[in-house]
Amino acid sequence: MSVFDSEPSLCERSTEEVAAFLEDIEDIDAAQAFRARGPAAQGWFDGRKWMIGSHMFGYVPQGVSGPVQIQSAFTIAPDTSLIGQAIKVSLDKFRIASYPGQGQHRVLTEIFGRNQADRDTEDLRFSTVLTMKDRDSAGLTGVPIFTGLTVPPDGLALEARTILVGSSTDDAIIDALESGPFKEGLKLIAHVQPVLPQLITLAAGATAAILKRRKNSQIQKFIVGLDFSETLTSAKLRLGSYVVMQAPDDGSFDWADWRFDPGLSNVVNSEGEVAPYNTLVFGVSKPEVRV
Repeated sequence: MSVFDSEPSLCERSTEEVAAFLEDIEDIDAAQAFRARGPAAQGWFDGRKWMIGSHMFGYVPQGVSGPVQIQSAFTIAPDTSLIGQAIKVSLDKFRIASYPGQGQHRVLTEIFGRNQADRDTEDLRFSTVLTMKDRDSAGLTGVPIFTGLTVPPDGLALEARTILVGSSTDDAIIDALESGPFKEGLKLIAHVQPVLPQLITLAAGATAAILKRRKNSQIQKFIVGLDFSETLTSAKLRLGSYVVMQAPDDGSFDWADWRFDPGLSNVVNSEGEVAPYNTLVFGVSKPEVRV
């Protein structure tokens, strides 16, 4: 069950609710366009990628030096040698193609996971706030989310959401989330850490407070399970990068059309044009061993 289920993303809300939110953040033209279309606006994208409710999951292998074809995360072979091993999960890229509002967007990004330490499990939650414009990327690469995450036999699941923060009254809460482990990622050890539940509760409470403001809204939400099965209906776990795109699930999207160009640090088509979708890239690697 999703830990974020109770909060709908903007694309899941009624046309009137979407239009009212756009007015609150002073995106008047978009609000008027939504009201003019009425109920039909629910399926209307017209460049507004944040109105897409589905996400696509791709995979890029480790060790590539040039542009490489992105594969579906559902068709790659799992690496069962990772079972019981410690891995690092990092946020390597976040690019906005289109978000509601004008100018700079302030986006709270939350990632939820679960670690198995000894015979116990512990919930994990990472939060960071990023600022970027449409058709722009956040200034980050390789930001650790969870370091030392133990891979269980049935794989792992990552859940993520993004929240557009338009209310300046939340600055104090944002500052708290930008400090300590919420900013730096959680470095996990071989046994359950008693302090983690308090940190998780603090982060969840801060996010709940932010979502109560009229000028704030959840934009993206997804959960992906990475396992070791042989089925074609689940994404597989191995070292490399996972590309998550907010793209339509109507048969028009095909990973065969897209490559990852490490020189540009972007997803591009055969003409070198950057993908017109909101994109996050997560890295899965072995933790660095310090001598």
